Amino acid sequence: MKGSKKMVNDEKFLTLKQTVSALVTYKEQGVDVSGADYPIYIKEIKSHWQLFRMEEIDAVKLFIFRQSLFEMTPSERSGVLSSFGIQLTDKDKRKGVTGVMERLYRHYHKPTVRARLEQIVELSVREAAVALRKEETVTEALAELSPVSILFTALNDERSDWIDSFIKHAPLEYVKVQMDLLTFASDIPNDVFSFKRAQEAAPSDLIDDERKDGEKVREIAKLTEQIHLLQKEKEDIQREFDSFLAEAMKEVTKLQEECAICHDVVMQLNDKMEQQAFMIRTLKSEANGQKEEPIPDLRGAVVAFIGGEKVRHFKKVVHKYNGKMDFVSEADSALVDGAVSRADVVFFMHGFAGHSLYYKTKEAAAKYGVPFEYVNTTGVSGFERQLKTFIVQTN
Repeated sequence: MKGSKKMVNDEKFLTLKQTVSALVTYKEQGVDVSGADYPIYIKEIKSHWQLFRMEEIDAVKLFIFRQSLFEMTPSERSGVLSSFGIQLTDKDKRKGVTGVMERLYRHYHKPTVRARLEQIVELSVREAAVALRKEETVTEALAELSPVSILFTALNDERSDWIDSFIKHAPLEYVKVQMDLLTFASDIPNDVFSFKRAQEAAPSDLIDDERKDGEKVREIAKLTEQIHLLQKEKEDIQREFDSFLAEAMKEVTKLQEECAICHDVVMQLNDKMEQQAFMIRTLKSEANGQKEEPIPDLRGAVVAFIGGEKVRHFKKVVHKYNGKMDFVSEADSALVDGAVSRADVVFFMHGFAGHSLYYKTKEAAAKYGVPFEYVNTTGVSGFERQLKTFIVQTN
């Protein structure tokens, strides 16, 4: 693309990138990398960020939006750009995600486009925002959520303590996501953020002019005082809102805990009903002189569970029949191929996943010759019935 940025001191940046990639590889292999000098890497990353005339939050927003485009069909991408008031040309469509981003960059100076992008990104990371706004949940959020989503939420809410907690609990993940963002930012054309440079230069020019005119200086002082008063009012309102939000979140948390308890009770009752039904069938079989129905057993087989977010109860079902679960959420579709290759059977949860994940999972199952089970329900009991049917048929 024309006007693309170049990373200053490319050799130093490449060395840093190779070091981080090696650490990630070692960690994936089970090597302890806790002794790595992460503060040095973070310091180097910050020095590279200073080379760009853009805020980190802008890069994060564009990065998240670009990642979402990979999960869309060409027609879905056109529809999303239309919501920005942007129409893709045939040439843009042929270039795929690259064409969409290039067209977006040309219109990024428009406030309406930036506001729409902010809205889309916030919707996609809403779960991260909710998790981080709870007290002492950053560690759990790191285990469940995308590091990019966590970074966006922390930067967007201007909460440095979340960033500090992110670095403390997952320094390697923090360094890696910053490296990915720096690499992405270096490919953004220089003129995309020219509107920001103009905004930054305007106050400086205004101050120079007003210093020459005493009357204007006094007027600015009055306006400044008014701004301070308005800022104080805003802070008072914000404190009231924060207090209200904190109480609301406590109530939501309480309701969620109560719902979780109710759900556990229902699951326990379902288990008891299944056990009683099995006992009744066994007694009837014995009374009729029939053999006892064999107990379904996966014998350690690996079940690739594709789709959804909360899988605790589904995993419990798999373990109940002596199996192992390899879970892949829709947000981690890149892990599908590896999970399917290691599995003995694939269960695709239709109610928890989209079309793009379905086709990717179906292709992977065909590629590795793994049985593919399409589950047209979101209920745990429905999944268990289909799992038992599979065990009986395969045994």
